[in-house]
Amino acid sequence: MPSVPDPEARAENPGSRAANPEARAENPGSRAANPEARAENPGSRAANPEARAENPGSPAANPEPRAERPGPRAPKTGSTQPAEGAGPRAGKAEPVVLRAENLHKTYGSGIFGRGGGVHAVDGVSLELRAGETLGIVGESGCGKSTLARMLVGLERPDSGEVTFHGRPFARGRRAPAPAVRRRVQMVFQDPMTSLNPRMTVLDIVAEPLDVHRLAAGRAQRRDRVGELLDLVGLAPELMHRFPHEFSGGQRQRIGIARALATDPEVIVCDEPVSALDMSVQAQVVNLLAGLQRRLGVALVFIAHDLAVVRHVSHRVGVMYLGRLAELGPAAEVYGSPAHPYTKALLSAAPVPRPQARDRTRIILAGDPPSPVDPPSGCRFRTRCWKAADVCAGHAPPLEGAAAHLAACYFPEAGR
Repeated sequence: MPSVPDPEARAENPGSRAANPEARAENPGSRAANPEARAENPGSRAANPEARAENPGSPAANPEPRAERPGPRAPKTGSTQPAEGAGPRAGKAEPVVLRAENLHKTYGSGIFGRGGGVHAVDGVSLELRAGETLGIVGESGCGKSTLARMLVGLERPDSGEVTFHGRPFARGRRAPAPAVRRRVQMVFQDPMTSLNPRMTVLDIVAEPLDVHRLAAGRAQRRDRVGELLDLVGLAPELMHRFPHEFSGGQRQRIGIARALATDPEVIVCDEPVSALDMSVQAQVVNLLAGLQRRLGVALVFIAHDLAVVRHVSHRVGVMYLGRLAELGPAAEVYGSPAHPYTKALLSAAPVPRPQARDRTRIILAGDPPSPVDPPSGCRFRTRCWKAADVCAGHAPPLEGAAAHLAACYFPEAGR
């Protein structure tokens, strides 16, 4: 628990804000300029809620100045509707933080060395702007997790490039630079397998601080972990427990705190709520949305649930069999889908409104093709009701009007 300041010690300390109004006016709450007050009251967070809200990361724990960052952070806003206000943000000219250009990734070489292997990602290009949330949806096996791992440098693309503020994330087989890896973090799908069961929460959350040398001493390390746990809604007193002593939602909050430890600009969330109960999903989603608005961090949010992605995303990309089928502002993708696959997905999603029960349901024929031997041309053509001969020749480019793009020769009208 944070220490409560002693009234007598406060009266004896001329640097106290209440006891010395002149010092307060000249130096409003500077801890570094008042070492005596800091020694008698070591960083009581309850006594200084303004500094805690405005600066969740201690300057001592983050020696790198904000001015030296490759790009600016988005301004903090008080909006409570990240989904409905997604359209206007997508059209603004925010700087591009992360960009993927024509990424390809193939695993293996087929059975007994024959065949082309599993084409997990085949020609995906996208960009993430500062302070926005880009949602990625698609059925299982479409390459979402592989794309996420390439965006953070855990997987190397066979071809293509990932750039961070215009600079290559990694060259050849070399690991990404520590400065870049620090700014791009990841929240994994299963919180139990992503946390070391033999480490306490203190050591788990503090590990990025140790790797990047962001904490000078054990006391500062412990204080920073307490701030991060409090930021994600956990009591700092729980830092000495092990992961198995927490629920699934609490473990995912620990994973989010670990991702925030290095003060990143980009967080890639690989289905962070798929292993949680429905009520816990809402809590974690609201936590991520609140952190995104408060800290200005850019998010790549991957999920199966179309409603969850719509709630948190400014822009949405729809993947099918290793390729992007549609990409655009969330309001336009959900309101007037351009790709037939997106339209079929939305028709299958449950809607809580009784007046929408008589909507037309699109039933796709056949089974999803194998990623080992995908169809030529448009990969959705074997299940599409609009397929023509041109669809089998060449893959349609991802193009369209303004920011709403679709990889289809016969896009839906009304975009």
